[in-house]
Amino acid sequence: MREIRFIFFIAVSVLVAQNTFAQSFEQVLKTLPNQEAFWSLTVLDERGNKIENYNSDKLIIPASNQKLYTLATALDRLGSDFRYTTNIYGKGELVGSTWEGDLIIQGSGDPSISGFLYDEDREYVFKEFLEQLKEVGITDIDGNLYSDISYFDNEVYPIGWDWYDLSFYYGVEIAPLSFNNNAFDLIVNADGEVGEKPTISYYPEIEDLEIINNQVIVSPNLKYDEYYRRKLGFNSIELASELPQNYEEKESLSIENAGLFFLRSFELFMNNNGMKGISSSVSNVNCSEVGCSEVLASHRSKPLSELVKWANKESDNFYTEMILK
Repeated sequence: MREIRFIFFIAVSVLVAQNTFAQSFEQVLKTLPNQEAFWSLTVLDERGNKIENYNSDKLIIPASNQKLYTLATALDRLGSDFRYTTNIYGKGELVGSTWEGDLIIQGSGDPSISGFLYDEDREYVFKEFLEQLKEVGITDIDGNLYSDISYFDNEVYPIGWDWYDLSFYYGVEIAPLSFNNNAFDLIVNADGEVGEKPTISYYPEIEDLEIINNQVIVSPNLKYDEYYRRKLGFNSIELASELPQNYEEKESLSIENAGLFFLRSFELFMNNNGMKGISSSVSNVNCSEVGCSEVLASHRSKPLSELVKWANKESDNFYTEMILK
């Protein structure tokens, strides 16, 4: 789809530049490989006057082109310099170098707490949090980790999303506190013998994920046959792909309960980096109810202009829906 779209825009640009659009557009369409497709186009000049149209009176599904309007609206309403803020609040006191009390992470809808905009360092924001906690004198924590996910409503899936897509990175939850695009990254290596199970590794390695490996290695001259299914409502996913011998597959698969996924991932990171004693809770809190005043650590995202650039370049469903929400 992207290749066809790219060819189409190049063709239109050339025709407009040559002022031969009206005479040649239908001829261009006849040369494209997807003859079953239905095309609709309207070309306006800088004053809004219609230069040319083709099926412009027909109603069709705009698909990912709608991201352009959605993200342009966000830029208009929020401004290109808008930044998301994610705060860690403390409910307790510092005794020596130990924080005795709870930490509450309040999400504001930042879609970029992952490695995409931070040189592939998925834990960039976590490292920022850790350093700030150390700067205020905290080396250990005796308490629980909570999330405040009250900023959004409770509808985690946009209207119209296909249930079949909900196992994959392009059908993940939309939540105010999100990590790694609300997906875990899976690597499958068919490095064994034919008939055996391939080896798997995944990130983050949190205990909440149940991965059922029913995959099988097949003859190297066969094609890769993908099968991933997450049980709806659970963090249990079955892998049942057939992989040619010595084949490697990388996939990002969705998780259930984005807020808890963030906490579990952050807890694992903290424990692996010397900050002991913290445990994440399955309960959420609302800062407006419990009172959150002491900010122990804070992260501000990159400007909205950079997030929009990423979303448009990658046609990223998650970024677009998060920004819209």
